Parts: sequence; C-alpha cells; structure tokens
Amino acid sequence: MRRPLKTDSLSLTHSLAIDNKTTFEKDSCYQTLDLHFNPKGLELLLEKQPCQLERVMNAYGAGRQSSFLHSDFKPTADILKVAAKIERYLLNPYMEPAIMNNLAFSLLLKILALQEEQFGLKNLDPKLQKRLRLIEAVSNLLLREIDRQGHSLKELARSAETNQKYFADGIKYLHNMGINQFITQRRLDKALELLLTTDLPVKEIAILAGYNNPNHLYPAFREVYEYTPERYRSFMHELAAALYLP
Repeated sequence: MRRPLKTDSLSLTHSLAIDNKTTFEKDSCYQTLDLHFNPKGLELLLEKQPCQLERVMNAYGAGRQSSFLHSDFKPTADILKVAAKIERYLLNPYMEPAIMNNLAFSLLLKILALQEEQFGLKNLDPKLQKRLRLIEAVSNLLLREIDRQGHSLKELARSAETNQKYFADGIKYLHNMGINQFITQRRLDKALELLLTTDLPVKEIAILAGYNNPNHLYPAFREVYEYTPERYRSFMHELAAALYLP
C-alpha cells in the first residue's frame, strides 16, 4: 500500500526564526504569513518540496548551503499566497506530488522575478529561465486538462504552444517521470481523493478521474495500493473511526 507522503511540516515551522528573538513552537503550524516574511523561511519551504530544485539552485549559483535571496528581499502578497497554499498542502498527508511540484516551481519563479525587479539581480541564465517558465506553463495546463477525457499528447502540446517532444521533456524535467506515468498517477491521486472524501460509487469516481472505461481504474489502483478501491475506502474509514474514538 502506498503510504502518505512524509511532509515534515512540524519540523519546518519549528526551525524558522522570525527575528533574532522569536522562534516558532513545534505545534505552531498555521502562522504562515509571518513565517514567510523571513526570506530563509521561503527557502526552507521550497526545500521541503518533492520536486528537484537542486539544479535550479545550482544554476542560480547558490546551492543548498548558501542563501539565494537578498537579505532585504520583501515578498509580495501574491508570493505569500502561493507560500501559504504550499504549506496547507504540506499539512495534507495525501497531497498530490504533481501539484506540489508545480506550486514550488511557481513560487520559485515568482521569487526570482520579484528579486530581480527589486534589486536588479540577474537570477537565472535566460535560457534556463525561459525553459522553466515553459515547464511551469506545461504543468499548469496538464494539471487542468488531465481529468478531461479524450485528450491526447498532441492536443496538450498544441495548447501549450510547443511540440510533443518539448511537452513530454518538460513533464519529465519537472516531475521526474514520463508523461504516461504522470497521467496515470495524477488520475490515481484524483481517484484516491474522491474515494476518501465522498460517497460516490467507484465507477463514477473513475469517470471523474479521467478514465474513459471505469474498469481501467481497478488494475491501476491495485498495482499502487494493493487493494481494490472499495476495500481501500473501507479500510481507511475503519482506520479513521478507530483513531478518533474517544
């Protein structure tokens, strides 16, 4: 059975100092806006994401050992909004890695663009920055379109105004998996979310998750979770009931 992703959000909030005198207590998970006024807090938040940010940091000339933000950097409300959304996902044990990847890249690009505007810094090689923006656009499009039935790689690439190879390469670069694997995992994530948060029949869930043939959900689900969707839902409900008994 696939286990919930480990987010380690408690240790994240525990480790971030807002100023020289104040540090978050270990159970203070929701003080997001104050947290992210600290530039180092933004960096640590990005480092907690499942996407591969190391190459971006290296291209910028600052790896994990040194700060990539100007000491006087001031995040905007838009950046704080994205950061807050990421931290809300971190508190969700069933967060979807694809969404987290996209949000993390979006946050990083917003930070770098704003920093360049504020301090005139050239953050990334222009070619790499252009590629990252394409990847972000591709990922946004795919996340929006993935639940729609009948789409093809060719159609999605055309919508992103690129060719199929660049589209597939962008997904591989961002999510570290092929596009077919990404589509399958995204559909399973959607199906799992609906299984645990609704009482909809499994076949209806399969259609909402993007399967043309609802029966195709069963083998894909069992391969990842080792149970049928019905049994998995029943097991999780029983577990939740046991955990929350007074």
